[in-house]
Amino acid sequence: MNLVRHISSLGRQARSKAELKVRQPLAKVEVILADTTHQDWLEAHAGVIAEELNVKLVEYSDEPDKYVEHEVLPNFKLLGPKLGKLLPKVKQALNQASGAELLANLRDNGKINICVDGQDVELLPEEIEVRIKAREGWAAANAKGVVVVLATELTPELLAEGLARDLVRAIQDLRKELNCDFTDRIEIGIVSESSELCSAIEQHRDTLAEETLAKSVLLEKLSGIDPTTVKIGDHEAQITVRVVQ
Repeated sequence: MNLVRHISSLGRQARSKAELKVRQPLAKVEVILADTTHQDWLEAHAGVIAEELNVKLVEYSDEPDKYVEHEVLPNFKLLGPKLGKLLPKVKQALNQASGAELLANLRDNGKINICVDGQDVELLPEEIEVRIKAREGWAAANAKGVVVVLATELTPELLAEGLARDLVRAIQDLRKELNCDFTDRIEIGIVSESSELCSAIEQHRDTLAEETLAKSVLLEKLSGIDPTTVKIGDHEAQITVRVVQ
């Protein structure tokens, strides 16, 4: 489970870099492992990773260059005493080499071998630093031999689901303000000038009802109740909630 937590943490870092809210569903995550020893176990627990990262699909790849560009740098603190004056030339050699090929060498052999000034130099995993830049359409984070890449394209369907999840959160907050018991059933009325938000409500009405214990979710104001104005993404809505006796 430590590896699952590590992947989840990297996925959240990638979300943060791309400024994608946690409640916004994404199409998929690609996980790239330097050591694939535990990949079968991870695949069997894909549902946990999908839930943690709020993605529809979890996939594994051994082609990181499809998603990210790699830059391999020497760990100056460790390699300074080891390489001495040769260190600047090792840095230059790493810069000129393909980052993907260097990492493939590391994955297959557990080390990177390069030739500098006629000398064979062996670099261990802890003696290098890998920096990545996600290609267009992806957000990435990496550490400890794991690269996690999130698809950042937001389809209308994904956006609608994200709005519905934000609505659930807003309605749950209103339940708390009304001091609803955990089992109290409610009625919900939502009014918005946003056609996008109204469409999301229509598409996910059943989910909204199930998640908030609502007997009905209406696109109109409930009579006799003062509405609460909330911000759902970039959209504004007035919500009325009534506890069903």
